Amino acid sequence: MDWMEIIKIGAQYIQNNDDESTSDIDIDNIAQALLRVLSEEGRIDLSSLLAKAQEGGVMEIVSSWIGSGENAPMMLIL
Repeated sequence: MDWMEIIKIGAQYIQNNDDESTSDIDIDNIAQALLRVLSEEGRIDLSSLLAKAQEGGVMEIVSSWIGSGENAPMMLIL
């Protein structure tokens, strides 16, 4: 599985959530937006993502996802 496949899975979750504002957006458009947010020069840089999570104050949530135990819920703020 490559990064774009993982990004498209994330796009499907966004498209299929209960928010009507995302249900009509094309998955490829969502995937491209996610890729722009998550990558630098088309490459996923995990250390930069973790730094952005720390700067954004969501490192506790991210830590729950990459650690063992229950995952903290994610809130999408638009």
